[in-house]
Amino acid sequence: MNINYHYYTVKTLAVHAGFTGETAQYIAYFSQHIDDFIMHSPFTLDSEPPDFFIKNRLACRLGRNRWAFLPCTTGINMLRTFSSGYRLTTLMPFHFIMSQPYNRLHKNAERSLFRCVTANQGRDLLINRLADDLPPGDWMAMGMYLHTFADTFAHEGFSGFQGWENAAFVHEGMDRGEALFHRALPSIGHANAGSAPDECGLAIDIFAKRTERGAFESFIRRDNTTYFADCSRRILDILCAANKKTPFDNRQWNALQAKLAQAQNSEGKQDRQASWEEVFPEIAYSYQRDEFVQIQLELLRHDSNVTSRLRLRAHDLHDVYSEESDRGRLAAITLGQNVNDDFFRYNETAYRHVHKATGDFTTHSNRTQLAAYCNMAGSS
Repeated sequence: MNINYHYYTVKTLAVHAGFTGETAQYIAYFSQHIDDFIMHSPFTLDSEPPDFFIKNRLACRLGRNRWAFLPCTTGINMLRTFSSGYRLTTLMPFHFIMSQPYNRLHKNAERSLFRCVTANQGRDLLINRLADDLPPGDWMAMGMYLHTFADTFAHEGFSGFQGWENAAFVHEGMDRGEALFHRALPSIGHANAGSAPDECGLAIDIFAKRTERGAFESFIRRDNTTYFADCSRRILDILCAANKKTPFDNRQWNALQAKLAQAQNSEGKQDRQASWEEVFPEIAYSYQRDEFVQIQLELLRHDSNVTSRLRLRAHDLHDVYSEESDRGRLAAITLGQNVNDDFFRYNETAYRHVHKATGDFTTHSNRTQLAAYCNMAGSS
């Protein structure tokens, strides 16, 4: 799903579950921020990170008051989907979570078992069991969990890996030319289906395979308005239970869902925020990705030739999510400034989620990247 659901819908549900505007904003922010935290390269800290990162080899000491830190990527970067490690630690656990932890499957397991299964298919699914581990009152963890929960509804039938199980084409719900373009892409996640599985208000018919040697057939046929309404009702129940509020009865829910559908399907309007506030004038909507998770980077040392070629300026690093920032860290040692507590809590919560989904916090290649960065940073 996209921001239309992960932020706007989740905030609306949180408010109707009785949360204050401030807490509802916090929950919805972290629901959406999963998509927006694309930071992946190590960087240097001038203060010691929490013990969790040191103990699990996600940070290491460089010297007095200097530490190297490896962030936990949760957002989708199309180029990085070609990395098997990224697919294992980001795509699958946060966006295409499987029915059981990855480490419980044999390496030669049937690939259909890698597919994401919607949360309404059984209490014993991993996504539903993870709800039991949510710390009471930890609204950051709640928001992050709701992102993955919602994505099981959007991404059912696809996996976070690359393989025949993701080979698909959109028969209904997308322009023919666009559908042909996406069908030609590598079969990673729902790339072959484009954004169709994520769009509120879209009726889709996606052809895919049930087995590797099987024929393409109508595999995912649904009206996202109705299907996502089931997701919204489940999330509302989760939030009401967490806030100790009486769950909605069918009459209350039907009235709320009619307004949700109206707001979700106002995609033709340029200003999404205005569209939601028109339907729900009592709710203030505003999403800025640095509202809670705040970090700025400062350039410490760089190769002038590489920097010149990339046209990298020091202030480019101040936007940690910028494309220049990500490329710049490959040729520069950077120092994290204004790293707030929510930044560390976000990364720890994300790493713990990955561990529950895969059996490890990160991959060997990521730890190797951190070690290489430590060697480079230690000599600066």
